[in-house]
Order: sequence, then structure tokens, then C-alpha cells
Amino acid sequence: MSVDKTDLPQRKRLAHLPPVERTDSPVILFVTLTVQTRGDFLASDIFHAAFLGACSDADAWLVGRYVIMPDHVHLFCAPGGFPAVSVRRWTQYLKRRVTIRLEEAVAGRGDARPPGVGRACAGRRRVHGSAAKL
Repeated sequence: MSVDKTDLPQRKRLAHLPPVERTDSPVILFVTLTVQTRGDFLASDIFHAAFLGACSDADAWLVGRYVIMPDHVHLFCAPGGFPAVSVRRWTQYLKRRVTIRLEEAVAGRGDARPPGVGRACAGRRRVHGSAAKL
């Protein structure tokens, strides 16, 4: 028996459910951060250092395991305190801190600005799932 795909719900984006706070289990989100300009400038030591520094600056959510891809970052995060700051506000702040740290690093080296550094904050944020139990 074959399934007609026109009968299935069609989405252009994943559903974004709010995190559920529970007293007996952790809240862990899988987040994908993208940048507006496509390119491979994220796959560099400069970006990695800026990202790590920005994660310590933006401590409203704590970043666990992460993977930096050439044009996006996947990460797991958990609230740094309760009540939790919205993930949208936190990702905006995190991206802003990454951009500031990248600009400082590039200016310190005297290099030309890599493509897209000033636009790192303008990317989209996707949150997959709402909470996960360990």
C-alpha cells in the first residue's frame, strides 16, 4: 500500500515548541544557529575561539555539546537559571557576542574582515524539540 504525500501535512519549517520546565527532569534543547550570508567562514579557529568566548558571555543558557559546520552551528543547551530566558533572546545575544568577538579578533590581527562577520547576528534560529530527558 502506498501513501499519497498530498494527504500528509506540509510544513516549510519545523514546529517550535516552548521548553517545558519540570522539577524532576532537565530541559535540554537542540538548537541550530545559521547566518544570513552563506559561506564557509565559520569553519575556522578564529570563529571557534569567538564562539567559546561568546558562550561564556551569554550564560543565560549553558551550551553543552556543539558542532560547528561551515555555515551553521548545532548545539545542545540547558537553562542557566530559572525562570529561563527565552531561547530567541538568548540566541540573539549569543550571535551579537560572537560578532563582537570576531570583529575584535580580526582587528587585533590586522586582517581584512572575513565575509559575513558583521552579519553573523542576522541569521535565523531554529529550535528542534522542546525538552529531552537524559
